[in-house]
Amino acid sequence: MDKLKEFLKLVNQSKGKIFLMLFSTVFFAVVIFPFDDLSDLLSSQISKATNNQYYVQFENLDISLIPQPGVKMEKLYLESLQTPAMSINELTVTPSVRALLAKKPYGHAHAKGFLKGDVDLQVGKGPQTDSGIERQKIEVKASKVSLYDVRELAKAC
Repeated sequence: MDKLKEFLKLVNQSKGKIFLMLFSTVFFAVVIFPFDDLSDLLSSQISKATNNQYYVQFENLDISLIPQPGVKMEKLYLESLQTPAMSINELTVTPSVRALLAKKPYGHAHAKGFLKGDVDLQVGKGPQTDSGIERQKIEVKASKVSLYDVRELAKAC
């Protein structure tokens, strides 16, 4: 019993050092981790999970934690059986932290170079129906988008 008390006393005295060690481990794991090498792994996992219905390829993957958690992919290429091949110069996805905790698909996505233009997608909580079912509010803002490419995409869908 005395050894347990001594151990707990030692842990209590070293709280700052333990916190610093854990913080440093997580920080350097994020900074040093080779996210660029995940492209092939994610491509194969997405193909496997969708029974080869979708093929995704990208060049750079960056993960940010501050000011808001998010993922940024550069030179994204998406191919599926239902739609023509699409490419996006840069895709940034920032989910809402509060929505992630509530398991809701809310957040913001910005695609540069999608359909030869820029597209902003904002998904949030919308008004409830009369029966109390929750709705989603989806806002799409597009600029300099090629209408020919939009038409070809709509034909394929």
